[in-house]
Amino acid sequence: TYRTCEIVAAFAQAARVRSDLFLVVLAGHSPDRESARLVKASYLRMVRTAAAGLEGRILIVDHALSPGQTFELMRASDIAVSIPLGDQRSSSVLESALAGCHIILSDIGPYQEMISDGLSADLLAEPVVKTLAQCLQIAAADEVSRRSNRQFILAHENGADKVAALDRMYRQLCLR
Repeated sequence: TYRTCEIVAAFAQAARVRSDLFLVVLAGHSPDRESARLVKASYLRMVRTAAAGLEGRILIVDHALSPGQTFELMRASDIAVSIPLGDQRSSSVLESALAGCHIILSDIGPYQEMISDGLSADLLAEPVVKTLAQCLQIAAADEVSRRSNRQFILAHENGADKVAALDRMYRQLCLR
Protein backbone atom coordinates (compact mmCIF):
# COMPACT_ATOMS: atom_id res chain seq x y z
CA THR A 1 0.00 0.00 0.00
CA TYR A 2 2.67 2.51 0.98
CA ARG A 3 5.40 1.35 -1.41
CA THR A 4 8.09 1.03 1.23
CA CYS A 5 10.41 -0.93 -1.06
CA GLU A 6 10.27 1.97 -3.52
CA ILE A 7 11.05 4.45 -0.74
CA VAL A 8 14.07 2.38 0.35
CA ALA A 9 15.29 2.08 -3.27
CA ALA A 10 14.99 5.85 -3.78
CA PHE A 11 16.69 6.49 -0.45
CA ALA A 12 19.59 4.22 -1.47
CA GLN A 13 20.10 6.29 -4.64
CA ALA A 14 19.86 9.62 -2.82
CA ALA A 15 22.09 8.45 0.05
CA ARG A 16 24.98 8.07 -2.41
CA VAL A 17 24.79 11.82 -3.01
CA ARG A 18 23.75 12.99 0.48
CA SER A 19 25.70 11.57 3.39
CA ASP A 20 23.39 13.31 5.88
CA LEU A 21 20.30 11.24 5.02
CA PHE A 22 19.01 8.66 7.50
CA LEU A 23 15.81 6.68 6.90
CA VAL A 24 13.40 5.38 9.53
CA VAL A 25 10.88 2.81 8.28
CA LEU A 26 7.89 2.12 10.51
CA ALA A 27 6.73 -1.45 10.00
CA GLY A 28 3.55 -0.88 11.97
CA HIS A 29 1.28 -3.21 13.86
CA SER A 30 1.11 -6.97 13.66
CA PRO A 31 -2.03 -8.08 11.80
CA ASP A 32 -4.46 -10.39 13.58
CA ARG A 33 -4.86 -12.87 10.73
CA GLU A 34 -2.05 -15.34 10.16
CA SER A 35 -2.25 -14.91 6.39
CA ALA A 36 -1.82 -11.15 6.75
CA ARG A 37 1.12 -11.64 9.13
CA LEU A 38 2.81 -13.88 6.54
CA VAL A 39 2.30 -11.31 3.77
CA LYS A 40 3.68 -8.56 6.00
CA ALA A 41 6.70 -10.68 6.96
CA SER A 42 7.39 -11.43 3.31
CA TYR A 43 7.21 -7.75 2.40
CA LEU A 44 9.48 -6.81 5.31
CA ARG A 45 12.04 -9.31 3.99
CA MET A 46 11.91 -7.49 0.64
CA VAL A 47 12.39 -4.15 2.44
CA ARG A 48 15.38 -5.52 4.34
CA THR A 49 16.85 -6.86 1.07
CA ALA A 50 16.41 -3.44 -0.55
CA ALA A 51 18.13 -1.91 2.49
CA ALA A 52 21.20 -4.14 2.16
CA GLY A 53 24.32 -2.00 2.11
CA LEU A 54 22.63 0.83 4.01
CA GLU A 55 23.68 -0.32 7.48
CA GLY A 56 24.04 2.66 9.75
CA ARG A 57 21.84 4.78 7.46
CA ILE A 58 18.47 3.08 7.95
CA LEU A 59 16.43 1.88 10.91
CA ILE A 60 13.49 -0.47 10.47
CA VAL A 61 11.20 -0.29 13.51
CA ASP A 62 9.51 -3.67 13.38
CA HIS A 63 6.86 -3.00 16.03
CA ALA A 64 4.01 -0.56 16.34
CA LEU A 65 4.67 2.78 18.00
CA SER A 66 2.11 4.62 20.08
CA PRO A 67 0.64 7.74 18.47
CA GLY A 68 2.73 9.86 20.85
CA GLN A 69 5.93 8.02 19.96
CA THR A 70 5.18 8.36 16.27
CA PHE A 71 4.56 12.09 16.60
CA GLU A 72 7.79 12.55 18.57
CA LEU A 73 9.65 10.73 15.80
CA MET A 74 8.02 13.03 13.24
CA ARG A 75 9.06 16.06 15.28
CA ALA A 76 12.67 14.82 15.20
CA SER A 77 12.50 14.28 11.42
CA ASP A 78 13.19 16.77 8.67
CA ILE A 79 11.32 14.95 5.89
CA ALA A 80 8.22 12.75 5.72
CA VAL A 81 7.37 10.62 2.68
CA SER A 82 3.96 9.22 1.76
CA ILE A 83 3.73 7.78 -1.75
CA PRO A 84 0.79 5.37 -1.94
CA LEU A 85 -0.92 4.74 -5.27
CA GLY A 86 -4.18 5.79 -3.65
CA ASP A 87 -5.20 7.13 -0.25
CA GLN A 88 -7.63 9.34 1.55
CA ARG A 89 -6.91 12.60 3.35
CA SER A 90 -4.13 10.94 5.29
CA SER A 91 -3.92 11.70 9.00
CA SER A 92 -0.23 10.76 9.04
CA VAL A 93 0.48 13.39 6.38
CA LEU A 94 -1.41 15.98 8.43
CA GLU A 95 0.49 14.93 11.57
CA SER A 96 3.79 15.25 9.66
CA ALA A 97 2.79 18.75 8.62
CA LEU A 98 2.00 19.69 12.21
CA ALA A 99 5.33 18.19 13.33
CA GLY A 100 7.18 20.48 10.92
CA CYS A 101 8.43 17.97 8.35
CA HIS A 102 9.16 18.77 4.72
CA ILE A 103 6.49 16.62 3.07
CA ILE A 104 6.96 14.54 -0.09
CA LEU A 105 3.81 12.94 -1.52
CA SER A 106 2.65 10.87 -4.47
CA ASP A 107 0.72 12.85 -7.05
CA ILE A 108 -2.77 11.53 -6.27
CA GLY A 109 -6.12 13.24 -5.95
CA PRO A 110 -6.41 13.47 -2.14
CA TYR A 111 -2.89 14.89 -1.84
CA GLN A 112 -3.49 17.35 -4.70
CA GLU A 113 -6.60 18.49 -2.80
CA MET A 114 -4.61 18.95 0.42
CA ILE A 115 -2.10 21.14 -1.43
CA SER A 116 -4.86 23.17 -3.09
CA ASP A 117 -6.32 23.66 0.41
CA GLY A 118 -3.00 25.15 1.58
CA LEU A 119 -0.64 22.31 2.56
CA SER A 120 2.99 22.92 1.56
CA ALA A 121 4.40 19.69 0.05
CA ASP A 122 6.19 18.26 -2.97
CA LEU A 123 4.15 16.04 -5.32
CA LEU A 124 6.07 13.29 -7.11
CA ALA A 125 5.38 12.11 -10.64
CA GLU A 126 5.91 8.51 -11.69
CA PRO A 127 8.25 6.69 -11.89
CA VAL A 128 8.32 7.40 -8.19
CA VAL A 129 11.70 5.80 -7.38
CA LYS A 130 13.48 8.14 -9.79
CA THR A 131 11.58 11.28 -8.80
CA LEU A 132 11.78 10.52 -5.07
CA ALA A 133 15.54 9.93 -5.29
CA GLN A 134 15.94 13.27 -7.07
CA CYS A 135 13.74 15.03 -4.52
CA LEU A 136 15.58 13.50 -1.54
CA GLN A 137 18.88 14.73 -2.95
CA ILE A 138 17.79 18.34 -2.43
CA ALA A 139 14.87 18.27 0.05
CA ALA A 140 15.28 20.07 3.34
CA ALA A 141 12.96 21.34 5.99
CA ASP A 142 12.57 25.11 5.95
CA GLU A 143 11.03 27.42 8.50
CA VAL A 144 8.60 29.08 6.06
CA SER A 145 7.00 25.73 5.09
CA ARG A 146 6.98 24.55 8.71
CA ARG A 147 5.17 27.68 9.85
CA SER A 148 2.77 27.59 6.89
CA ASN A 149 1.89 23.93 7.45
CA ARG A 150 1.37 24.37 11.19
CA GLN A 151 -0.94 27.32 10.52
CA PHE A 152 -2.80 25.28 7.88
CA ILE A 153 -3.32 22.34 10.26
CA LEU A 154 -4.38 24.48 13.21
CA ALA A 155 -6.81 26.47 11.04
CA HIS A 156 -8.33 23.67 8.95
CA GLU A 157 -7.77 20.23 10.47
CA ASN A 158 -9.44 20.07 13.86
CA GLY A 159 -10.12 16.39 14.51
CA ALA A 160 -13.23 17.04 16.61
CA ASP A 161 -14.68 19.21 13.84
CA LYS A 162 -14.03 16.46 11.26
CA VAL A 163 -15.71 13.83 13.47
CA ALA A 164 -18.69 16.14 14.03
CA ALA A 165 -19.04 16.70 10.28
CA LEU A 166 -18.97 12.94 9.63
CA ASP A 167 -21.52 12.41 12.37
CA ARG A 168 -23.84 14.98 10.75
CA MET A 169 -23.48 13.30 7.36
CA TYR A 170 -24.23 9.85 8.79
CA ARG A 171 -27.27 11.16 10.64
CA GLN A 172 -28.59 12.82 7.45
CA LEU A 173 -28.12 9.59 5.53
CA CYS A 174 -29.94 7.61 8.20
CA LEU A 175 -32.95 9.95 8.00
CA ARG A 176 -33.42 9.21 4.31
